[in-house]
Amino acid sequence: MPLRGLLGRQRLLGISLAVAVSVGFALTQGLFWAGVAATFAMGLGTALTVAVLASLALGSRELALRLGGANAAWAEAVWTACAIGGAAIIFLFGTLLFIASLGPARPF
Repeated sequence: MPLRGLLGRQRLLGISLAVAVSVGFALTQGLFWAGVAATFAMGLGTALTVAVLASLALGSRELALRLGGANAAWAEAVWTACAIGGAAIIFLFGTLLFIASLGPARPF
């Protein structure tokens, strides 16, 4: 439970910073309403992305269970393979980012 609260605060701080930067920049340029519109566009994009990813995750799980039918062993094997595959992809991506960070800092 405490971890969930921490993750929620992290997202809140990130979006607060994005809103402050976009609206702040718009204010310095004399375009306050453009900053407000950009903030709403970011919120809409985030909402659509989360909704699509959640729908895909739920739909793929239901499809796997439907294809497995009454064969619980097959469904468990597919579930385990997907979990290990997803973990491996995340691990490889993190490793790639770490290796890339070891090189010299090049802004361009």
